Amino acid sequence: MKDMEGPPLAMVNKAMDVLEQRHDFQDLPEEQATVVLQCLGEFSLYQRTDRVSIEFGTALADSGQAACVLCIIAAESDVPNVSMYGGTHCLREVFPACFIRVPRPVGRVTMRPETWKLKLTELMGVREVDFRDHPRFSRRYFVLASDEKVFRTNIDRKLLDLIGEQEGLFVEIQDVWLTACLPETLSTGSIIRLAEFAVAASSLK
Repeated sequence: MKDMEGPPLAMVNKAMDVLEQRHDFQDLPEEQATVVLQCLGEFSLYQRTDRVSIEFGTALADSGQAACVLCIIAAESDVPNVSMYGGTHCLREVFPACFIRVPRPVGRVTMRPETWKLKLTELMGVREVDFRDHPRFSRRYFVLASDEKVFRTNIDRKLLDLIGEQEGLFVEIQDVWLTACLPETLSTGSIIRLAEFAVAASSLK
């Protein structure tokens, strides 16, 4: 695996050293890189900035088969300068993300950490999807689904429990592709945490 350069990416290399002792990794195959790049354009998580690119990617293998993809994503926004000279400057955010195939299509689903601002949207008619039989998940995440019936029918309940164990995760599903990320967070610990989540989620039977 090719080492990355630059101060933030030292964290990536350190995290990968730890992860490679626990899991079987492969270099990211070209066809998977293409799929991930296509996914970036589909998910609203990665549409909130002007430019998005993959700084690093690796396939996480399970029993010799690539199960999911772990990436480091760079998102750039052109922000107006607050000065008499005007113009813009580039605001760059680098964070870990993963992409996983889920067994059955669930439509379009977003899961965000629960906040009082999101709860207030229910007063404006937004219908949150709650799972009373998964209280930790429902307590931690605000969930919206394009088709609640399909989502409830096809989603793996063990996946909900796994997400419910995580804090601060941003999750989005488009039919059979799930992406999860930890925005505004790049550290050795956050990379390891997200990778372990990806491995566990992709190995659910």
